[in-house]
Amino acid sequence: MDGVATPEEYAARAASLEMPAIACTDHGSLSAHRRFYRACKDNGIKPILGMEAYITSDRFDRRDKGERTTPLDLVYNHIIVLAQNKQGLQNLNRLNEIAWTEGFYKKPRIDFEVLDKYGDGLIISSACMSGLINKAIELDEYAAAKQHIQWFTQRFGKDNFFVEVMPHNIDGMNEKLFELANEMGAKCIVTPDCHHCTKDQKVIQEMMLILNTHAKIQKDVSYEKSAKYQDMMERLDYLYGADRQMSFRSFDIHLLDYDEMNTLMSDSINDDSIYRHTLDIADMVEDYDIPRNLNLLPVKVDNADDQLRKYAVAGLKDKDLYTNQVYVDRLNDELKIIKDKEFAPYFLVVHNMISWAKSQGILVGPGRGSAAGSLVCYALGITDIDPIKYGLLFFRFINGGTAEYNPVFNVI
Repeated sequence: MDGVATPEEYAARAASLEMPAIACTDHGSLSAHRRFYRACKDNGIKPILGMEAYITSDRFDRRDKGERTTPLDLVYNHIIVLAQNKQGLQNLNRLNEIAWTEGFYKKPRIDFEVLDKYGDGLIISSACMSGLINKAIELDEYAAAKQHIQWFTQRFGKDNFFVEVMPHNIDGMNEKLFELANEMGAKCIVTPDCHHCTKDQKVIQEMMLILNTHAKIQKDVSYEKSAKYQDMMERLDYLYGADRQMSFRSFDIHLLDYDEMNTLMSDSINDDSIYRHTLDIADMVEDYDIPRNLNLLPVKVDNADDQLRKYAVAGLKDKDLYTNQVYVDRLNDELKIIKDKEFAPYFLVVHNMISWAKSQGILVGPGRGSAAGSLVCYALGITDIDPIKYGLLFFRFINGGTAEYNPVFNVI
């Protein structure tokens, strides 16, 4: 609930502003990459795939904030990781996997060890006020800030590491970052906090922030009084207080155009290099050549429909139901529809996953939703509910008519 706009909206706005490229850096997640990539390609924009990662000194250290002894010893900081090419995208995926499996504590975290190991093909930048360098400067720990810059420039080179300045940094931070970067021979880029696409989405973004941060409603407010405020932001101020802990009210966090960015930055840095270096990143990034319009279901059998029938018949026999003509007829009807819809590989994949999980002692629920209406699912062991015994309908799962419908397996 940290952002409103869709990849399609961002790509369309970037195209309308004649931007050559745009990057996707969600917090600790790569889940938007494929959709973002397609949206950019459809709009003639170069997609830059990345992540705003959570970094810590030791990904196995699960001490809470109160157990840490120094202000700089945080549970995690932010860092921007961009894939420069196919190898970088593979390494980015590997880093994210490690973050969720080995480093997860509060957030999916990486550390310097794995960033060093899987750093080839990556472009790194210092991120926001929660970044390593910003936090060090904020605490007047300039030696630590310099140490971080030195490590990144040594590992990634001065062409693949950048110090970020942002229009929404606290007063004086941009000047200090710019000065420190010049002193250390690092390049500066200008980046925005971007949580929604256009200005007219700001109120919706504020509502999502209120929900996300569990803002408390003010005492003695009423619906009748709130309705008097025609401006929605003023109504939210009335309901949740104008001084609520977090608010985007005074920030421009939509996808800024050049003039907006230049105006916001003019009070702190007047140096065109921050814009040139930002465009340099776009030039450095290669196409990832991600396939589209593919049937991603693996088919490694000579005939998926025959294989599915074989498993389903064997399943009914194991349950002593294959001598019952009602079950045999229902099974044949379902298998015909599944064949017509070319869904057999889907069933085989789910059957494979569920069978493996059960063989490893992993708990699998009996099934829920419309999948429980399928006798094929019951025969394959995907669900544990006899649809004929309980009068459940297969057509709620897959419609045998002309309308297209993709089955969704809900097994918990």
